Amino acid sequence: MKIQSYVWFMVLVLSFSGVWGCDDGGADEDTDSSIDTGVPDDSDTGDTDTGTDTEVESEIPPQLPSLCSASVSAAFLSGGGDGRMPTISAVSESDALVAYAYDPQEDGSTSRIQLATYDDDAAEYVSYTLFEDSIVSSEPRMTNNGTGYALVWLEGRTEWDAGCLTGASDDCRVDVALTTIDSGVSNESVPVRVSQEGVAQGRPAVVPVSTGWLAIWGESNQGDVSVVAAHVSAAGTVGAVQDISGDNFADEVPRISAAVVDDTVLVLWRGSSQRTLYYRMLNITGQSLGETQILFDGETAYQPVAAADTVGFMVAYGRWTQNDGEIFTRRIDVQGTFVGTENRITWTNTVTRYASLAFVPGKGFAIGWLSDTANGSSSCVDSVCAAKVFGSVLNDDGSLAAEPIMLSDGADDLNPCKELTIGTNGTDWLVTYELRRNLRQQLAYSVFSCQ
Repeated sequence: MKIQSYVWFMVLVLSFSGVWGCDDGGADEDTDSSIDTGVPDDSDTGDTDTGTDTEVESEIPPQLPSLCSASVSAAFLSGGGDGRMPTISAVSESDALVAYAYDPQEDGSTSRIQLATYDDDAAEYVSYTLFEDSIVSSEPRMTNNGTGYALVWLEGRTEWDAGCLTGASDDCRVDVALTTIDSGVSNESVPVRVSQEGVAQGRPAVVPVSTGWLAIWGESNQGDVSVVAAHVSAAGTVGAVQDISGDNFADEVPRISAAVVDDTVLVLWRGSSQRTLYYRMLNITGQSLGETQILFDGETAYQPVAAADTVGFMVAYGRWTQNDGEIFTRRIDVQGTFVGTENRITWTNTVTRYASLAFVPGKGFAIGWLSDTANGSSSCVDSVCAAKVFGSVLNDDGSLAAEPIMLSDGADDLNPCKELTIGTNGTDWLVTYELRRNLRQQLAYSVFSCQ
């Protein structure tokens, strides 16, 4: 297959999967009012039925203080060309780095990774392209270890596979690549090919460990998508690929999420049925610590995300309630056990999903999400809050600490899409997200703070 045909194939796959471009945010029609809380068990497979809780959930949102305010609302980050799939990381209070996929021709023939840093003098984000020799690059995900960054993404390049040469007869395979970037964002390493077999799919994840980095991704072999991991040393040496999911396969285009506390890694993924959310604890080499567990098992579930403080993990995910899809959070400790109960974050009229979490020492946890029709509180009605981005902060147990605020500006031509990431710009919370504006896919950002 020629590379141009391959790129178009990737665009079509990602479009139909809802990763490239906006979707209708709809949920499955065969919904019911039953809820499964997903209590972990000690079974060998993690597939044990967790039971159904038929208790009716409250449809009345809590009354919360208005503690948050936005200083920037829907400012544009990407310039010409299409920008997609943002990811944020910050090494220090003065550093914030954004990476995203970029299609300069806006026709699917090329795809690159761009990095953006904030220029104080220009009062705007300035971007540059990473690795001009890439054939196709997409699905970036970034982290840091306090002194530098690591970036993983899906990559096709000629030195890894002759099929990526224009005119070659065989297929151009898709691999997971990793590069490190210094804290001054002035130098990046040569990309390391992390995956070796199968075809990488979806959005990978990466976390820092004491001996380097742990990359986690979805890999397709003979139709099923497994979740796998590999350690990458500080020198760029790739360890053995570990199978994480076993028979608990991921959905076709998984968005893997991971977080780490003291070299114990939590990995989250959505199952192939799109109704079960799984998690598993790993060590620094990607080997499993215990069995796969169920975060949620019910009628419809949306992609889970994770963040960590010094004592454990916070997870957020979308799931179906009696009437619609909502965002929930809960805590998991370093042993992989639930702490406390599930917290409901949104109260809407249709579907709310695509959450993102971040933790900053001294500031706590923050959450951002896309709501199709409302922001999760009685202060917003459908006609005002259709398809907007919202943010708030969380208490230590995962419950909302403040009334959510709307972060997109509500113009008629701004249609937020599903890719959304929250982080920090050093002093405030920074949210980046895709916007469909004037038939172009662009990246916007908003900044908010809470008392």
